[in-house]
Amino acid sequence: MPVNVNQRLKEQVRETFIEIMETERETFYPLFMEIMEDIAIVKAMSEGEETLEVEERRIIGLLEE
Repeated sequence: MPVNVNQRLKEQVRETFIEIMETERETFYPLFMEIMEDIAIVKAMSEGEETLEVEERRIIGLLEE
């Protein structure tokens, strides 16, 4: 049965990523968390473009809590 090269490559990348995250957690975990926060901010900004406007000081107040 032929092996799908793309599928095998994806599996190898995933396995390598998991191994790195397990062995170098202290190094990569903060970076991974920052990336996830950035993605969440971009998503929130994108969703915000489709909603009603809110006063800036209300947003600042929520962020300061």
